[in-house]
Formats: sequence, C-alpha cells, structure tokens
Amino acid sequence: MKESEFKNLYDKYFDSIRRYIYYRCSDEALATDVAQNCFLKLWEKKDFLYKKNIKALLYKMATEEFINHWRKKKREREFANQHFEIKSNEAENGNEEIIKYRKKMQLILSGLGERQRSVFLMNKMDGLTISEIANYLGLSIKAVEKRMTQAWKYIKLEAGKK
Repeated sequence: MKESEFKNLYDKYFDSIRRYIYYRCSDEALATDVAQNCFLKLWEKKDFLYKKNIKALLYKMATEEFINHWRKKKREREFANQHFEIKSNEAENGNEEIIKYRKKMQLILSGLGERQRSVFLMNKMDGLTISEIANYLGLSIKAVEKRMTQAWKYIKLEAGKK
C-alpha cells in the first residue's frame, strides 16, 4: 500500500471509525485514540493487507482495540481496589502509629491518578518489577517508568505538606 492510498483510506474512514467507538463509550478522547491506533496498526501492516474489505478490517480492529482498552482499565481498577483498603483486622490488632501512617498513605494514594496508583501499588505492595508490570498491563517499560516517576513526585509533594 502506498502512502497516498493510506491517506485516502484515512480520510475516508477515520471519522466513521471514531464515531463508531464514540457511540460505544461516549468518550471523545478515547474514541480518537482508538481510531488513531487502528490506523497506526494498519500502516504497520500495510505490506500484508489485501485490498478487499479494508473497511471491515478497520471496524474489527477498532472493536478489538476498544475491548483491550477496557480490559486493561478493569485490571488496573481491580488491582488498585485489592491493595487500597485498610483491612479491619489490622486496624483492630495494629499499633496506633501504624494505623495513622496507613490512613495518611491511603489519603495520599487516593489523590493519585488511577494509572499511577496501580503501577505504584503493583511495585511496592506486590514487589513486581517494572518489566513485569509492563507485561501485565500491556504497556511499554517507558510508560510504566513514567507512571512510577509521576507517582513518586506526587507522594513526596503530598507527604511534605502533611
């Protein structure tokens, strides 16, 4: 596929793919991201494509990309929820200082964005390495490192305030 053919496909189908995803999620930014990712993947595989049914392929790719996004988000939420709560038996049996510290940390962590919080907790609570987290969440190592850096900056800033 030549660059001009790809541009024609992009011009012809981008808006309809974006609308299709927008109707599924009501999130314009997500719909745009998913549509862009589909066309990026299409360009990467341009040498292996058949000229027929490109439109069907794009819709299939968009659906899969959207579903993968929600699965990843669900895993991040589930992981954060598992490690975010203070266990009641720890509060009953624990030291008062430990309880205060945990409540302070819980408050600080609640201010983190979901992405940064889940990566931070996976690393600190479960002891996963950056590459293990990247593999588990389907992210690049650089993306996980960036989220960890953002989490640490926020935690240090907030811990200094309180």
